[in-house]
Amino acid sequence: MNTIGSRLNTALVAAVGSPLSSVVNGMSMSNEQDKSTWVMHFDLSATDAQKAAVNAVIAAFDPSAVSTNPVDYPLTMRQLRQALLTFGGQPVDFVASVVAKIADPNQKALATIWYEETTTGINWGDPETQFLIAASGIPLAQASALWLKAKDL
Repeated sequence: MNTIGSRLNTALVAAVGSPLSSVVNGMSMSNEQDKSTWVMHFDLSATDAQKAAVNAVIAAFDPSAVSTNPVDYPLTMRQLRQALLTFGGQPVDFVASVVAKIADPNQKALATIWYEETTTGINWGDPETQFLIAASGIPLAQASALWLKAKDL
């Protein structure tokens, strides 16, 4: 999800590690675009160094910036297939052809179910997505760029 909160959460986890809840119990944002209204609720066990790291992330964070991380954009199967066709030069049945080449019958069955029956968002970070990207032979950077184009279809 490409919200200010989700992007900030990603930046905070990168800075202080996971689980973030060991440092921050929550955050209040009266106005998402105005960082002066943001209040961090630190865990009692948070160290001064952890608090400083969190505050540094917030100081550097630009709430108006647009994310370039594919994790922030779930896709529908339609968006994925259209992007593969339109921007990737792949046939409409490309995902099905990748699934058909999976040698292990259990993995092939699971990938088929995922491909044919996913009705909610397809998430970049899902193991099935990453498995099929690897199996497709499309370089990760190219897949990421394609994903970011697909979000607008």
